[in-house]
Amino acid sequence: MSTSTPLLTVTEISKHFGGLRAVSKASFDVRRGEILGIMGPNGAGKTTLLNVISGYERPDGGRVDLDGMAVTGMPPYRLARLGLRRTFQTPRVMNRLTVEENLDLARFGAGRGGHAEAVLAYLDPVRDRVASTLPMAGRRLVELARACTGRVDALLLDEPSTGLAEDEKALLQVLVRSVAAEGVGVILVAHDIPFVLDLCHRIVVLTLGSVLTFGPPAEVRSDPRVIEAYLGKDWSANAGA
Repeated sequence: MSTSTPLLTVTEISKHFGGLRAVSKASFDVRRGEILGIMGPNGAGKTTLLNVISGYERPDGGRVDLDGMAVTGMPPYRLARLGLRRTFQTPRVMNRLTVEENLDLARFGAGRGGHAEAVLAYLDPVRDRVASTLPMAGRRLVELARACTGRVDALLLDEPSTGLAEDEKALLQVLVRSVAAEGVGVILVAHDIPFVLDLCHRIVVLTLGSVLTFGPPAEVRSDPRVIEAYLGKDWSANAGA
């Protein structure tokens, strides 16, 4: 993992929906080559925070900086051109097109190159298949390859392990690590606690829209506040067994 200055900095981001406080003054950063996890219970504000960072929601307060540039509230297409890409809980692929046609669309919009080669190697046997016929893991790989095409500095992944078998999760971990190893800063939202703890360099834990703690996995998993608010006593007992 790189120890350079932060690539992406989130400073006191807040987002409200009417009287609902979805995110409240959340702050953290991610560096080049780092995999940062965001965990928390349902309703903690994880996806809302990802939506704000990636331009799908405008914040009510705070700022987002990408490589020293203020990008708060920029629309997604501008952020994508600046190298900030994302995937979604439900993969957004062109279901009626083949895998290769999906990838061609990404190249048309972003140009060739980027960090997609490791992913493309696994997609090669299914390049001629229509995307809708692929299993969940295949559609997630297509979306990941599209997100990694062209200039990519920061990659946001929303629940990428959902619906995957254990061997597919292991493959996903390998691919995410390979992308990060090329200098991309990765932010990963997931409910899969073992997946996040094993994969990420640092972890943000959200509860009720606020940052409860932020640090290395070993510190986060043993934090009494995290155990109480999210992991539960059973997790603590199993982790210590």
